[in-house]
Amino acid sequence: MALLGWLLLFVPIVITGATLLAHQTNGRWGHFFWHYPEGFVTFDFLAVLLLFALAMTAVFCLTVAYVQLQRSRGLVDKWPLYDPDRSQRERQAAETFMTGRLGPANLRRTVRTFTVSPEQNLANNQLKQVVKGEADER
Repeated sequence: MALLGWLLLFVPIVITGATLLAHQTNGRWGHFFWHYPEGFVTFDFLAVLLLFALAMTAVFCLTVAYVQLQRSRGLVDKWPLYDPDRSQRERQAAETFMTGRLGPANLRRTVRTFTVSPEQNLANNQLKQVVKGEADER
């Protein structure tokens, strides 16, 4: 099955490569598997598109590498990517709010069915606002 998968990958590549080589060398090398001009125009478009994507990826990679180099030299402020203390405060705020609204965590997590009365329902983004409010108070 793996060989069939690799074969399905390489056969179109070989056919396209041989046809393009024959097209570029006017038939001296390669083999024309197809002759219609739309295929060559499509391939030229695809090549330009892939070169553009490669250039954009290179710009991104070089920019990120430059920023990391500047950070390692201490020339740019280092910002924390993850703050475990803040995350713990946010979890605690959410747990405190949910315990007050729906009862203890053990009861909520172990019961098979949990019925919520209409006054216990949360408004849109209410939990997010509670967590954000708790996190910003510090």
